[in-house]
Amino acid sequence: MDFNKLYINGQWQDGDSGRTIAVENPWTLETLAEVPRGNGTDVDRAVAAAKAAFPAWSAKTPQERADIIAAGLEKFKAYRDTLIDLEIDELGQPRAWTTKMHVDRNFNRIESFLTIARTYRTEETLDHGIVVREPIGVVALLTPWNYPLGQVVQKVTPALLAGNTAVLKPSQTTPLSAYYMVQAFADAGLPAGVLNLVTGAGGEVGDALTSHPDVRLVSFTGSTASGRQVGRDSLSTIKKIALELGGKSPLVVLPGADYADAVKIVAGSCFANSGQTCIAYTRLVVPEADKDKALAALKEEAKNWRAGDPRDPESTLGPIVNAKQYAKVCDHIAIALADGGQMVIGQVPDKKAEKRLVQPIVFTDLPAQAKAVREEIFGPVLVVQTYRDLEEAVKIANDTPYGLAAGVVGPEEAAVAVARRLDAGQVTVNFGARDIFAPFGGYKESGLGREGGVMGYEEYLEVKALFY
Repeated sequence: MDFNKLYINGQWQDGDSGRTIAVENPWTLETLAEVPRGNGTDVDRAVAAAKAAFPAWSAKTPQERADIIAAGLEKFKAYRDTLIDLEIDELGQPRAWTTKMHVDRNFNRIESFLTIARTYRTEETLDHGIVVREPIGVVALLTPWNYPLGQVVQKVTPALLAGNTAVLKPSQTTPLSAYYMVQAFADAGLPAGVLNLVTGAGGEVGDALTSHPDVRLVSFTGSTASGRQVGRDSLSTIKKIALELGGKSPLVVLPGADYADAVKIVAGSCFANSGQTCIAYTRLVVPEADKDKALAALKEEAKNWRAGDPRDPESTLGPIVNAKQYAKVCDHIAIALADGGQMVIGQVPDKKAEKRLVQPIVFTDLPAQAKAVREEIFGPVLVVQTYRDLEEAVKIANDTPYGLAAGVVGPEEAAVAVARRLDAGQVTVNFGARDIFAPFGGYKESGLGREGGVMGYEEYLEVKALFY
């Protein structure tokens, strides 16, 4: 694959600036590839191509579009082994996790959207007319680095199936796997201009897309701070916006819960992917009387988690993705200690270390307003909070500017009752498995709109009332 190209109007071509951005392997620190540093001229060309392709693509039936995307999926699956190795090198997470969560799961996501597209009713009959759902037009898709392929799939697939044309800007940190999806769809016969790929910096390519007058929708996943800026820029031309932003998710443990279960759930969420997951449970909320029991269980569970070389079978975590993020995690840990937090598990990472490894860390005794309690760290750092009764448990869980996810562990009837009171877009009870057809998104500062399932598909449709 020639990564030193943009994909515009059905062709791999050079970027306008001639400049590139190096993509670093977070473990070896070697340069994996260089991608074009796109600019406003590249965006103008890509948007123009998408705009020109929209009439014909949107005129196809949902079945016709689905047939092309399904053919693309089969070609995409042929890259499976390549994608696994590439994601290990690009993001730096271990093989088992990468295979399951960063590659195979995304084939299933595409299949779920194909099912929706083939069965979705675009017209609803009223007494005096119909409601029609139709494609929006050119959409800009801005994706993050922490789930490089997952977020591309979550946006590109429903956008195209719904009849839109798109310009994709993947994260400059982990852009490489998107090239294979674009190539697979092109090889399957996706018409020129329907999907365009422009790599580059958010402050250049992202800004050009969010302010472009011919872009009708912007879908962005990233930090809440960046989401605010994307929202402001997009609303300058009154675009539709979909924002999937940050989280500080609680796992509430009820009296009578099995702590062996509770710590497996919280560790699998908070520590996996080196903590670089927006919906991770980063707060464990336990009864005050059970604090010692919870910490003992966590200390035992932490033995199963080890940060190291992502190609070492003994590693369950890899390095933090880049130097900027590593410094941020180190700074949060230092601030948590200064705020009075007790580090009961883990050790302070060396901010100057060559290998950006953070072993799982657990804090207790932090005040409610401490940064580690309220801000997204994006590292394997867990905060334990305690409560005296269920009312306080719910209050603590909801005491956050975010509302992306939450969990409850305990006797099922009581756990479901608490789950219904939590301000979060998705709440899991015990070992409940997340449904791939469920909508994904958050309350409060965790975003606007939904991804996944029917609601994620509908984000890419306009609604028209037609009376006759």
